Amino acid sequence: MAKHTEHYGLNKPESSEFYDVGIGNGNLDVIDDLIKGNEDAIEEIAGAGRTTETVVGAYAAAQQAVGQVGNVDSKIGSIGDTGGSTTAGSVFAKLNAILQKFVSVWTDARAAKLDNLDGTISSRASQDSLTSVNNRVGLTGDTGATTTSGSILGKLNALLSYSLAPRVVKSVQRGIITSATAASGSSDSPFQNSITISAVVVAKSIIVFPGEGGGRGNTNMFAFVGPFFTFANSTTLVLNLPQISAPSTQYPLPWQVIEFY
Repeated sequence: MAKHTEHYGLNKPESSEFYDVGIGNGNLDVIDDLIKGNEDAIEEIAGAGRTTETVVGAYAAAQQAVGQVGNVDSKIGSIGDTGGSTTAGSVFAKLNAILQKFVSVWTDARAAKLDNLDGTISSRASQDSLTSVNNRVGLTGDTGATTTSGSILGKLNALLSYSLAPRVVKSVQRGIITSATAASGSSDSPFQNSITISAVVVAKSIIVFPGEGGGRGNTNMFAFVGPFFTFANSTTLVLNLPQISAPSTQYPLPWQVIEFY
């Protein structure tokens, strides 16, 4: 009775049996099917067109990649690694060293100070406070600021405008007035002539009078001495004319009012 191979069940005729071509062909068919099956399996795994050699090469590359992964894994280390420093230790060892350092210096007192700081900043940086600060700062083009009103930017713009403008003299007014005659008078109670001028700020204005006037009376003496001008108000200039006796001649007296910024 014929025997069979252990793994694939090929027929093994006994030596006493006559040779049967059918048995031989059957064994060949089984071998052919097995070889073809192996080829198909390799192609399915490796991809179309690849051979056993390319599969072996790919396997070697995969093994190398596995080795590199292992190398990376060793650099990352284990969760409990210690001894990390700037020049030694795994990633976990370095992280654990940083954590240990942080834990050793971080205290409840320091945490409380941060909490206090956070509360202080929150209370001082409320929306209302920020709005108030923003309003006081103002806008870039703010104008009309004075010493008692206006935003910070408005005041800066006013200062900038003033400093850039070469302003010293604001206005100049000038004229000539003829001294009046009078029957009598004295230096204590002088005769006066009023002159209307455009409004000025008296505190920022001066009167320019180029000299003193004089005249002869009937006694061949000076009829008046020392005329001078004063401000009655912002729109009125006054010529003061001290007199000894009535002058016989009227004199033109020039004047200037200069107002400064």
